[in-house]
Amino acid sequence: MSLSDTQLRANINEAMIYAPAKWSAYVLRVAQAYEAAYKCQTEVLEDIAAKKRIEAEFASALVSIVLPSFVGGFAGAIISGKGKQVLDTISDQASKFRWGVAIDTAKTVVTDLYKVDAKMAYESLYRSSGWKPASVSATAFLTSVQGAIAEYVTAAADAMNSAKLGRSKHKYRDVLIAIYYGPFIRQAPTEADLWTVSELTPVMEIFLWVQWANHRDTSYWLKRISEVTEAPAADFQGKTRDAVAGAELSALDSILERLDKCGVNRAYVTQGMTALDGRRFLNLLWVRRLGSKYQDTLLGELLARLADGSRIPVPIFRRPKSYALK
Repeated sequence: MSLSDTQLRANINEAMIYAPAKWSAYVLRVAQAYEAAYKCQTEVLEDIAAKKRIEAEFASALVSIVLPSFVGGFAGAIISGKGKQVLDTISDQASKFRWGVAIDTAKTVVTDLYKVDAKMAYESLYRSSGWKPASVSATAFLTSVQGAIAEYVTAAADAMNSAKLGRSKHKYRDVLIAIYYGPFIRQAPTEADLWTVSELTPVMEIFLWVQWANHRDTSYWLKRISEVTEAPAADFQGKTRDAVAGAELSALDSILERLDKCGVNRAYVTQGMTALDGRRFLNLLWVRRLGSKYQDTLLGELLARLADGSRIPVPIFRRPKSYALK
């Protein structure tokens, strides 16, 4: 039997006690893991200029790549301060349904709410968000997230009250259905869904090292790599060119050790120095292509979005542990 308006409102009121905390807990872990990975990277890098550049890129990567991959377009729109627009979108969608048909099954309603036009609206909401800061700390980011979630809860209450009093373009039941069967309540992560910070941090760090590798001078490192993988060259200031290049490549060993700790297979990122007894070195150009080694994983999606975010669709919603991290 269909839930009455009174029952729906009571269920929403109860769910809104727990859903905000669940979303906050999830985003907190994502941000904590990202910050931990960021700190690991900056400790390894000794170049001050490199550190400053990474710091400036911290926010844009977190918001434009990491966040949509982890929480999806719907939660991303809410976190970006688009709560009212989200409510209008799902209420408009809800108004198109005949609630007397198949209303008793939550699955049917949820499925209907994610039809193609709704998905496109959610993605548009996320992409039009105002998250384009030059830099932001994890603390400032989390404060903004928690504020945006609170604003959504307030907007939901206002939308229900306005509709009930006939002051909204949406019918009261449409608003109730949209909120109750919408992703904020239905997709709110449970404790069992959540990855731990220690599980998330290696994924974030791999992502950051690929991002770092993407900023290296391709021609410079290609020349160094060719000098140690080809026959020994003529003397260069008292040393062979391969020895000089080998020393530069060996300086990247600390990064290789970090990738080892993150669980990256050495075969994916190292190559032998043909000219120097076959000793293996970190090939930065191979680090850039790590995404192909992690297909159908969340890490793979992050790296694909890093390579060409414009071609990677923002998921509408993303439950934690929906598929492998890496």
